[in-house]
Amino acid sequence: MLMNQLLNEIKTGKYNLIIFIICFIFLYHIHNHLSTCNNKIENMSNVSNSRINDAVKRYYTSDEFIRNISLTAVQMQRNDLQVNGDLNVIGQLKATGEISNNSFSFTSLNNRINNIPR
Repeated sequence: MLMNQLLNEIKTGKYNLIIFIICFIFLYHIHNHLSTCNNKIENMSNVSNSRINDAVKRYYTSDEFIRNISLTAVQMQRNDLQVNGDLNVIGQLKATGEISNNSFSFTSLNNRINNIPR
């Protein structure tokens, strides 16, 4: 019942100006917030290189890093090395086993190349 009374009061038009002002303030607040967020650039000018170096050294000597690198090494030994994403190799790639993916293998490609009459 309270909601019906409120809606009937709004329908009379008494509060149109107040609702308009509240909506205007709300939209201005959103616009102002979005425009200031887009222009914010966070600089690290107050951090010296030595502080950054100290933080990096602390991380690489931490137990968390040692634990993560150990888990990665165990996973590589069990499941081979898996690289998610693109892999660019500059130089030579040497493999003692099969290099393949779902669509073709290099061994079969080499066999077809070797079978071409010369």
